[in-house]
Amino acid sequence: MAANVKKVILNTLRMLVLPVCVFVIMEILCRSIMHIHLINSQLDVLNLIRNIGITSGLAYALSMNLPSGRFDLSLGAQQMAGTILGGIIAIRAGLTGVWILLFALVCGLVFGLVTGAVFIITRVPPMVLGIGMGLVFECIAYAINGVNGLLLFGVEGTGILVNPIFVIALVLIQCVFMSFMSNRTVFGYHIRAIQGSQHIARNAGINVFLNALGCYTIAGGIVNMAGALNAAFTSHLKPSLGFSSNGTVLSACFPMMLGGVMARWSNPAIGILFSTISISIFRLGLLKLELSEAVSTTINMAVFLVLLVYRANAYLVEYKKQEKARSEEAKQKRLVLAEEGRKLSVE
Repeated sequence: MAANVKKVILNTLRMLVLPVCVFVIMEILCRSIMHIHLINSQLDVLNLIRNIGITSGLAYALSMNLPSGRFDLSLGAQQMAGTILGGIIAIRAGLTGVWILLFALVCGLVFGLVTGAVFIITRVPPMVLGIGMGLVFECIAYAINGVNGLLLFGVEGTGILVNPIFVIALVLIQCVFMSFMSNRTVFGYHIRAIQGSQHIARNAGINVFLNALGCYTIAGGIVNMAGALNAAFTSHLKPSLGFSSNGTVLSACFPMMLGGVMARWSNPAIGILFSTISISIFRLGLLKLELSEAVSTTINMAVFLVLLVYRANAYLVEYKKQEKARSEEAKQKRLVLAEEGRKLSVE
């Protein structure tokens, strides 16, 4: 029992290293270059918490399909259409605040279910399907309320969606849900099996397509919760066409990938949460340095590229260790055999 507690504490400290280091580095840069602190006011704290809430939801949605080889490019359009539709239904029904989030969640689950059903029926490659469904959902979002989309400016009761305590509670609920689903349910076990090998999982009797349907559905719900927070934060959500809706979701690939690396000390859900905190602090630092959007994006993508290179070659480190261990073992055996041969020759 004591050993398990010690292991949990050690792994938690390991996961805290990254956000703490990022904070210290960005604080030093802000103080030395701009002569300001990374966090100067309560507004900076509120914006940081809100960005963590939005980005973590997007990363969780991506993590439902991407590790299994299904890159759903329609998530951005699902977020836009589901949030606009759910928000308008809630407002016209005289329900605001948390109800906007709940209606967006329901619409997202429906849109995710539809996307998953189309995938199962047509068997179209996920990326191709995502592009097609994304264009469809963009048209749906535009048809709901034209260019106006969802307007929350002046709508009473929406303040709770940007309340930091509510956002923190929502993020923790999502993290607990994702952790429980991944580690304590048969559905989560099947997801991990499919991520290991879809062919072996199918031969083991797992219904791969039914599992994919569940993943698409859950991803649609989570991404629309993030959309409701984003709409409340900006006071509006306007539709867009030309497949430009996927930009916000693609930006969440960075914390999702980094969360996969940090998952070695816990699980993917907690790893994504800590990676989101780290990247949000990093992006806040770039904003405080008053860099242009192009320069900030370049730096962000360069760091993301380094992460991808590391993930693609991480196995080499373990391979070198194993190769060195085998070499040492062979060397010891040769020494033993040589010693035994010397003794026999003496005798």
